[in-house]
Amino acid sequence: MNLINDFMIYCKSNKSAERVKKSITGFITLKLKLKVNEEKSAVSRPWLRKFLGFTFLSMYDQTKIRIHSKTIERFKERIRELTDRNCGKSLNQIIEKLNLYLRGWC
Repeated sequence: MNLINDFMIYCKSNKSAERVKKSITGFITLKLKLKVNEEKSAVSRPWLRKFLGFTFLSMYDQTKIRIHSKTIERFKERIRELTDRNCGKSLNQIIEKLNLYLRGWC
């Protein structure tokens, strides 16, 4: 059974974030005997990282959630594929496929 666990930890300073990352990585690898993907692990600002397709935006002492720009680009690319004029499908078939994708995406 494969389990996917994604989480983010926030710290006030970059130094404390590095310390916490090292501590958590050690705990996960040594105590829990799990692998940590170092390519995905990083110390960064929340608005620069993507988490489950979303990112965070800090404006006027408020934090808001928004869809990450890479997620929006993938969405637009998929819409372009579904509405390709040279696909040889009728308009009804294209609309049906588009409705399924949009309903699932929302």
